[in-house]
Amino acid sequence: ATRILHKVALDAGAESSVIFLKDCDTNHFRKITDNEEKLFLSLLQDIQPDIISFTVLSPFTEFVSKLTNNVRKSLPNAIIIWGGIHPTISPETCTAADVIIQGEGEKVIGEIIESVQKGLPLQKNYGYSEIEDIEKVPSPVYGDKSFFFIDNDSISQNDPLLQSPNYGVFTGRGCPFRCSFCVNSIIHKKVRIKKVPSV
Repeated sequence: ATRILHKVALDAGAESSVIFLKDCDTNHFRKITDNEEKLFLSLLQDIQPDIISFTVLSPFTEFVSKLTNNVRKSLPNAIIIWGGIHPTISPETCTAADVIIQGEGEKVIGEIIESVQKGLPLQKNYGYSEIEDIEKVPSPVYGDKSFFFIDNDSISQNDPLLQSPNYGVFTGRGCPFRCSFCVNSIIHKKVRIKKVPSV
């Protein structure tokens, strides 16, 4: 979703940079080194964003809380958003964030950007959001010049997915099954499939 949210932010008139911290494949869980954290914080200092949004998976909640506190020290005026699976299923534990997005963030992130641009107050929790018309969700962005990849104690702007033998295609959201062990049974209430021309 991060690659899609980048496009949504651009369409909302914002400048957008994306930092993939450690791995751009969300199914890998590797510990972030101290040097990688320093590279991340230094890059944020260079970018000077008004809004910083973290996609938070439950295994990383403690680390993202620590990282959020460190970001606040260096960028005290930045608005920090948490979205992703963990805020969706356990929003009460996301006290480190200024704003929480539950569910699909494409609709809400545009509203937040517009509110910030107009100087309007933000809500703490925007509640659960699910896109009704999946056709309105843009395709993921790959190889963008404003993407940064921090891994193996270094920063690169070479999108590893462009070198991968696998290439993801966004065809829809949801799953027809309701497996008790899978988060899809919680976060996606129904299956939505894109029409072939918009894939």
